[in-house]
Amino acid sequence: MPNDTPPNPEAIAEATNFLREVLQRIDRTEGNQQKLFEFFKANLERLDDEALLSAIPFIFAELTAKESTQRAAGFLILLNLFRRMFKKSRQDIAADFNSLGIYFNEFPLGNRALNQELSIAAYQAALQVRTREAFPQNWAMTQNNLGNAYKNRIRGERADNLERAIDAYQAALQVRTREAFPQDWAMTQNNLGNAYGNRIRGERADNLERAIDAYQSALQVYTREAFPQQWAMTQNNLGTAYKNRIRGERADNLERAIDAYQSALQV
Repeated sequence: MPNDTPPNPEAIAEATNFLREVLQRIDRTEGNQQKLFEFFKANLERLDDEALLSAIPFIFAELTAKESTQRAAGFLILLNLFRRMFKKSRQDIAADFNSLGIYFNEFPLGNRALNQELSIAAYQAALQVRTREAFPQNWAMTQNNLGNAYKNRIRGERADNLERAIDAYQAALQVRTREAFPQDWAMTQNNLGNAYGNRIRGERADNLERAIDAYQSALQVYTREAFPQQWAMTQNNLGTAYKNRIRGERADNLERAIDAYQSALQV
């Protein structure tokens, strides 16, 4: 949630400028990941800035507010400059912050732990506008993305992060049904399977059964003919779940694991 207390203007001025440059590049490159990553690589020191964690929700709240709130004069000038450069609807601003979350989460260099925190902050900001009631499909997309960020999160308790990932994926599946959005449904089912396969809380045997169920659901859409790469990836995941399975006969589970791995190797 956005912080109601404005950060120190001096502390986040550079963070705000960095975000402005990133958002400008998203517009100019139409979301070209390679070009964004080149910019991040050239600005690793600026990216490794904890002040961004305060800047992201605060700036998002200001950019999407119907009326400007009372802030320190120096920071108001900075925000007004920001607003003039980004004359967009609240929905478009939320889309940009969702994109920010994706880039932060997928950038492989720099401070990975901080990158993931920035990703989570950007997704949570976007969800202030991308509500299920107003924009259900976009809400589900961002929930799925948030689940990915929590699943890979370094900071915090691993068990807590996986629970948050599962909650986010299950939220996404309320909208991403097989009937309405089959490909998105399959993607989130595969992600959910990964989260259950790694889950710490609950019974291990139950978690692996849920992982297997999710992968098998995904394979209803991820067929070899239609989505060969995704089919192979999910077959590999299914093989791992069967290899680790506790219920059933051990010999049978290993045969199923071998079958799934061999299927994956066809692609």
